[in-house]
Amino acid sequence: MALDLHAGSAELARILPHSGIRQLKVLGNSLLHDLSFVRKLSGLSSLSLSGCPRVRKLSALEGLPLDSLDLELFEIEKSELAHLRRLDRLTSLSLTGPLLDSNIPLPSGHPTVERLTVASQKTTVINDLSEWPALRELVVQDDCDALSVLLAASRAPALNSLDLAIDSLRLPVPFGLPEFDEPLLVTDKPVERKTLRGIRHLTLRRVRRCGSTEDLARAFPSLTELTIEHLDGTAPDLSALRRIAGLTIRVVSSSKRP
Repeated sequence: MALDLHAGSAELARILPHSGIRQLKVLGNSLLHDLSFVRKLSGLSSLSLSGCPRVRKLSALEGLPLDSLDLELFEIEKSELAHLRRLDRLTSLSLTGPLLDSNIPLPSGHPTVERLTVASQKTTVINDLSEWPALRELVVQDDCDALSVLLAASRAPALNSLDLAIDSLRLPVPFGLPEFDEPLLVTDKPVERKTLRGIRHLTLRRVRRCGSTEDLARAFPSLTELTIEHLDGTAPDLSALRRIAGLTIRVVSSSKRP
């Protein structure tokens, strides 16, 4: 059910049937400021909220039997995302938009989420996914700090699918080789390269600098599917990936965004 209506929570609680709604999309409601009405919707399993800028509190969602949640955030405080950790049936979570006090737009963990999608007008940073034991698929839309995302992905116990926008196929150290393959100047010690052996499916979007895929072959040795979407320019050199047996590669050329 899609609800494109300007109304407050009390009004929505009055007009919506209390049973029979399993999926609800709330669109463009500038009068809505809290989500208490959803607690009266018996059987609701999927909730999507977009274009509701006055909603800044998420406590009403605690304990609901949702398996899918899609929220557009309007600079709420990061502490509000802690309420989402108490959705113990949730398997799919999508969070879009910046937080008021953090550039890490997700809760510190979740016990049951299997698919996580994150998008923000700000550069997205993800610092740790070790407290996401069921997470299998991560999609980071828009610009992101690639190093933070790769490090976080390396700590996700069950992650096997990764989708992110990245500027270059030359990965940041320690996933890629340092320039000239020399020791780090600060420590004068060889770089301990990291790999993401659990990743089977990898999608890299909006790549501006292609070149060699050597870093990809080293960092993702277990790939079975790879998609590279590069912006106008030279296509990537795929020769390094030939040593990964059974790998299916898809290369797409796309125009730069305006």
